[in-house]
Amino acid sequence: MLFYLAIFFIIFLLTLVEEYSPVQKRHYYSIMMLIILTFIAGFRIIGGYDIYNYQAIYERTPLLGDFIKNFTILAEYYQLPYGNGYLFYISFIKTFLGLSFYGYLLLQSIIFYALLYKGLRKYTNHWGIFMLLFLYKLFFYETFVSMRQPLTIVMFYMIMHFIQEKKALKYYLILTFLILPFHDGAIILFFVYLISFFKISKKRIIILNCIFIPTLIFSLLGIDPLGNFSFGLNNLLDKSLLSKIDVYANTDNSFSSWLRTTEYLLIMVLLITNYDKIEKSHKYAPLIIKLFLILLPMMTLFKDIIFFRRETSYFVPSYAFILGYICNIYINRKFFIITVFAILCLYGFLRFAYSWPPGALLPYKSWLNIPNASLFRN
Repeated sequence: MLFYLAIFFIIFLLTLVEEYSPVQKRHYYSIMMLIILTFIAGFRIIGGYDIYNYQAIYERTPLLGDFIKNFTILAEYYQLPYGNGYLFYISFIKTFLGLSFYGYLLLQSIIFYALLYKGLRKYTNHWGIFMLLFLYKLFFYETFVSMRQPLTIVMFYMIMHFIQEKKALKYYLILTFLILPFHDGAIILFFVYLISFFKISKKRIIILNCIFIPTLIFSLLGIDPLGNFSFGLNNLLDKSLLSKIDVYANTDNSFSSWLRTTEYLLIMVLLITNYDKIEKSHKYAPLIIKLFLILLPMMTLFKDIIFFRRETSYFVPSYAFILGYICNIYINRKFFIITVFAILCLYGFLRFAYSWPPGALLPYKSWLNIPNASLFRN
């Protein structure tokens, strides 16, 4: 646990240094944060069924020649349950880079963090604030546990500017032929583009809250608002992912669910009270506000439905970006805002580490300590 505390403390310090550095030098500290997390994630070998499942799939996936030859029977012949887009991706890596599974972990980490930065940096001048949120909301699950959906998440971050720019063709071509083949859960992104057609205002946001916040009564009464349709949505997620999500939501699912909703509504209050200034504070602020509003039904009406719980990862960066815009508004209170936010993120960060299956995250384990481990296949 001391190792994870040290990580968080280093990122927090870099965040403060970044915030009080000249704008033209801030990216140096942003890159430092990314390099640290890239190597931590890339050299880890965490226990539990997740890492062994992915390792088995990697080892069973054929080289590209056999992959193409047996494309129609991959699932049956090689016992490969994942989408063909992801399987092609690792087959390509094995064939042309010759990486072992351990080398693949490092490459996956490099790709993930590079796309994360490339995709999201344009939306904020406060990268450190996002990194603190990332450690809480995305770090463990999206870089230590899951290996397919993280790729769809960062690829979405790369194209989400097309929504505000109303470049539907580019958005849907990339989504259909690149992102969706990696993970079926990305199907929700087909509907996200529709937000480009809606105009937002402070009044409309308040109305949406008045509509959705009362629906929390369904959760209190244990009522599934979608009925049998929820089962169909959850079937888009494979069984191993469903079990991982149960753990990801922490052992006390009820408490965790309400905690997520409370966090969201607190940011919502900040958004509404500062809406006029936030909207004008950044070129992409209107897009970020819309992405944040997508979470409103997920955190209220559908908050207990596993499918939507998993989909929130696409949109949670909006929390940090909105807080960054607020820091631009209240410059004299910036240190206080960041410090309070960091404390809340630290609580969630440590809570996840403790709640994961015993021995899976504590202590940190690296494949560098495994005898004969190599970046390349023998």
